[in-house]
Amino acid sequence: MNPFIVFEINDPTQIEAVKGALSPLGYYSAWVSNGVRYEFPSNCVWKVNSELQSALTDLQNAIGILNQTRGDNLIRLLKCVVLSNTPWVALPTVTTPA
Repeated sequence: MNPFIVFEINDPTQIEAVKGALSPLGYYSAWVSNGVRYEFPSNCVWKVNSELQSALTDLQNAIGILNQTRGDNLIRLLKCVVLSNTPWVALPTVTTPA
């Protein structure tokens, strides 16, 4: 199964830190299908070949490690849903010329 996580934390400025903590675990913020790139909203990630409950645990642990490393409990997980990423439909990423 390929879990897709949508989450909300109390401090939106820390979303990239949370995603950065998930990245070494194999989580991505976009996918490519048939040569077309699909980027997710900022509060979404996905992973190949993982269980839904494992994905939720990974997110909770990543936030816990960030808080422990920083010596505070400033990041709190407020909402989360973990779904299987198939089937899916999306709008492709549009890049604007510089």
